[in-house]
Amino acid sequence: MISQSDWNGFVLLSCVFFVKYCYIYGGVNINHVISAFLPISHNYFYWFISCYLILMLLSPLINKGLQALSNRQLLLIVGILVYINCITGWLFKNGINSNGFNTMQMIFMYVVGYGIHRFEVEKRGKMRYWLIVYLALSVLNVLTHEYLPERFGGYNNPFVVLKSIAVLCIFLRIHFQSKMVNHIAACVFPCYLLQEGAAGFSFYDVQYQVWSSLQNPFYYWSFVIVCVVGFFVLSILMEPIRKWCMNQINDKVYTILRLYRIDNTLIDKNKS
Repeated sequence: MISQSDWNGFVLLSCVFFVKYCYIYGGVNINHVISAFLPISHNYFYWFISCYLILMLLSPLINKGLQALSNRQLLLIVGILVYINCITGWLFKNGINSNGFNTMQMIFMYVVGYGIHRFEVEKRGKMRYWLIVYLALSVLNVLTHEYLPERFGGYNNPFVVLKSIAVLCIFLRIHFQSKMVNHIAACVFPCYLLQEGAAGFSFYDVQYQVWSSLQNPFYYWSFVIVCVVGFFVLSILMEPIRKWCMNQINDKVYTILRLYRIDNTLIDKNKS
């Protein structure tokens, strides 16, 4: 779940990218203004987080519907969603979900995740079997990407969907605790904001230029790994500063409007 401060940081970063656009293109475009201040419905860069936030708004209704279904009805709904997303969408390019980069795909995977939880799918079979399934699906995914036309790419590729299920089941079987991992995990969202926004698009251009100049897979992937680590290090360094700045703004807004923060309510409940 994304916290209030993370959401504010998202909006703030969108505004920063809007200013950058104005600087690069030398003018103000009304669409860019709308995109900067309405990041859910008009954001050009952050398609994933925009769809995720829409899913959050729909999740109470979806949860109510799923809880009311019997096991047989749930399996029927999952089958229907597979047909809509992976057959009519991925195979026949139906407009409802032609590539998987949309809210429909997230609803589909949300329902699948609920089904995995209800039927405890991760407990069926040993860990090594899930690893073998993941590796086999990864090979099939690479082959479909290599030999099928580009139009068959996307997140609603059946092999991508099945591989995602395998990964989820693997992680559900792993139980460990680590403060370091938790600290790094807390910086995944700001890392995503850095890579997916205007800065990320510029980074992809740099990657292409490096590949064009090197033409060496080893050196290229070494460069990519260093850049990814650099993004995470930058996120880890910037996140405490961003949280402190946004908390100051949040406290002022909540004080002026006489509102009570939801995260404070959750903290009080945990203490009690």
